[in-house]
Amino acid sequence: MADFRKWFLAFAVLALIAIPASAQIITIGGALQCVANGGVPPILRAEGLTEQVGDVVLNCTGGVPTAPGGNIPQVNVQVFLSTPITSRLTSTTGSQWSSALLMIDEPVPATNNGVTTPTASTAYGNNKAPRALFCPNSSGCAALTGGMGNVINPTATGNYAGPYSGFAGPGQGAAVANVFQGQQVATNSVAFLGVPFEAPGSMGGTRVIRITNIRTAPGAPSSSLIPQPVVEYISITGATSVPVNNPQQIVGYSQFGLDQNATFVSGAQNFSICNGQNLTPNNTLVGSGSQMYLTASEGFASAFKVRNIAQLADPLTATNAPQDIPSAVYNTETGFYYNGDPLTNAANNVTTAGLASNGTRLMFTLTNTAGGATVYVPNYVPLYSRGNPGGTPTGFAVLLSNADANGATGGFSSGGALTGNLTVASSTVSATSAQLGNAFSSGNTSFNPVAPPLPGQPLTPGIPTGVTPGLVAVPSSGALVYEVVQSSPYTLEQLSVPLVISFAGFAPGPVTGQQGTANVSFAPISPTETPATAQASTTLPIPRFVRTGSNQNTFIFNPCFCNILFPYVTTQQGYETGIAISNTSMDPFGTATSTGTVTINYYGMNAPTPAAGTTGFTTTGGPNAPCPGAGCVPAGGQLVFTVGGGGGAIISPTAGVSPVAQTLPTAANFQGYIIAQSRFKYCHGFAFITCAGCGATSPGASESYLGLILDGASANRTGSFSESLNQ
Repeated sequence: MADFRKWFLAFAVLALIAIPASAQIITIGGALQCVANGGVPPILRAEGLTEQVGDVVLNCTGGVPTAPGGNIPQVNVQVFLSTPITSRLTSTTGSQWSSALLMIDEPVPATNNGVTTPTASTAYGNNKAPRALFCPNSSGCAALTGGMGNVINPTATGNYAGPYSGFAGPGQGAAVANVFQGQQVATNSVAFLGVPFEAPGSMGGTRVIRITNIRTAPGAPSSSLIPQPVVEYISITGATSVPVNNPQQIVGYSQFGLDQNATFVSGAQNFSICNGQNLTPNNTLVGSGSQMYLTASEGFASAFKVRNIAQLADPLTATNAPQDIPSAVYNTETGFYYNGDPLTNAANNVTTAGLASNGTRLMFTLTNTAGGATVYVPNYVPLYSRGNPGGTPTGFAVLLSNADANGATGGFSSGGALTGNLTVASSTVSATSAQLGNAFSSGNTSFNPVAPPLPGQPLTPGIPTGVTPGLVAVPSSGALVYEVVQSSPYTLEQLSVPLVISFAGFAPGPVTGQQGTANVSFAPISPTETPATAQASTTLPIPRFVRTGSNQNTFIFNPCFCNILFPYVTTQQGYETGIAISNTSMDPFGTATSTGTVTINYYGMNAPTPAAGTTGFTTTGGPNAPCPGAGCVPAGGQLVFTVGGGGGAIISPTAGVSPVAQTLPTAANFQGYIIAQSRFKYCHGFAFITCAGCGATSPGASESYLGLILDGASANRTGSFSESLNQ
């Protein structure tokens, strides 16, 4: 019995020693741990409602892999943002399927890496990326360890589970999925459900989890000095414990994408409709150059983006290239995007995830602009480094002909099919690059911008093949929408649109007295959303923005007046004054003729009292009467009247046309002066004072004089030099 007790004690000591030794074999290399990393957070446009935040990458090490042939534990990975999540919903069938993706071990489509099926005895890797394999189920994809295509090798010195290869080992059943689509579960949250998570083991391997294609509406920064951070929070729950260090990461900073201090209207104009602009007999407009510029400037480099990297080679292409290398930075409006590359088991329109509807658009909205004028703009404009408009272009933008009032066109249907392609406006007035150079006044007439290449690619000249350079007639009130089709993410850029204003002048001419304005904003605009209320959608365009900036004055049309002073007029002491006002725009010099009404303003003793809100008495129809009309003095015609007798008549130069009676007031016993305002350019006046009953030749009984022109000198219309009448 005593010997048995001695042996029992020895066995107990051995058992106590053996337990920690066994535990040490299982946990060599440390416990499972995932470290979250937001990388370098990108700058997000504060005006944006669908800004692409930075990827969050979890690097997981350690832990104990599942025994060979066992079920891999499943977990739910849920992401929260401090702002709304607005990634496109690719489908709403069965769930709110988001464009947000979770990838394990950086998989790529087979066409990008030429992978072959590994054998059960070789670990996947060795410069071969895993093949992308999609999980189409809303509750995730259960999997066995053999589906990883790697040997899970627990030994006395440690254990190892290789990457999610996208293939199963021979005879091991279904392969384990490594691409998972998020489901929108709240305004600011996306969940990836039922994700099989295999610990990488203690032999030094790393399990990489990447979360991409998260978009948001960051809102305006709270301070002009401190950018507003967007924070992403990560929670992992399920059948196994997955600790995460630093589960909250800054994934972007909000900053205004348009610099409002450098986004402006330059060269605002006051036009007189006396002087027609840019309208010659052959309609050649570009030779006159522009009257003003509408300029949009980046608030930070890379605020202007193309739609897709395919535009690096062909700026106007309607084709989109895949952007499906997990760690690549593309600097485009499109995010991570599979396009036509094969994604095994693809469903829920996941291959459209990440695709933008268009590149960055800039919308110049002209408002309150008078009718009767035509605005011309170029159908494409270069982008330059800010402050260097005469330098080498860094990109360019094209004028769209099919954009709506919000700057949108085309878009996505519920099924994810793109509708509506980029349509460049056709030129109304053709022009050579040299003529356009004159219109731009930039000193650069080649417009051959250079697009920034991807690493290892050559520079690509950005000549807009298929675009006929020229000016395009656009509505004088409405939206001009330009889309960026080449730009440099490494340059602070600006875009200036020259405006050429064309109008004939005189009557009928532009409506006067209305101040035109312009607003510059990103587009498309979402008229119903704010950063606080923005939501994910299946149909709304990406990107989209809120309208920002304030209206700035552009141009206004002032009435055309020719003002004549008759310094002494009397109807007292038996005298009468007769006045004739001639419209001399009919001449042998090719001058553009005009016609308009005349307003007579009386100042002095017993002056007739005009109607409230007016200064004088206007010929038939009033100041805004359309011409030709009963109150309009035609070119070559005259308005004649007597001050005391009133009435009057308009005399036509056309034979057989009867005088048109007027209703000017009777100014009895009046003495003072008259200012006549003619709504045509070349007016001249004559006054004749005579006593009642006196003849024209009665000595000392009559006097005449020419009315004095009150306006400044105009351009000489004869082309010759002679004495100045100052009349």
